[in-house]
Amino acid sequence: MSGLAAKAEAAGATIVAGAEVTAIREDSSGAISSVETSLGNISCDYLIICAGPWVRDAWKMLELPETISIKNKAEGTITNDIPMWTYWPLQEGTLGVDPSMQLMNDGKLPPVVHVVLRRGAVTNHHSKTD
Repeated sequence: MSGLAAKAEAAGATIVAGAEVTAIREDSSGAISSVETSLGNISCDYLIICAGPWVRDAWKMLELPETISIKNKAEGTITNDIPMWTYWPLQEGTLGVDPSMQLMNDGKLPPVVHVVLRRGAVTNHHSKTD
């Protein structure tokens, strides 16, 4: 990550580590103007949210809808009130999901699947040498 951070900073980005975002502020036109953090208020022209599984917290701060409607392309039916965010925690082993479930509208697989472990993987199984 330090390589990506260095490139972002070289392009003019400011990275503030260790700050908890507590609010996202808008100006009178509705454009995001600042981010309130545990370290103080930070004014910004642009905001990029890279929150991983915590994106729903930023979503709530922006007061965006918690549910969406999804159209079943095959049947033409619409299912309402689907939660916008679902967090699937991974545990030791393999997550068995049919790859066709994650296809984009054009029928192709998405370009990126991102999993972040804030701590190392945890297991309850120990070898005899432990």
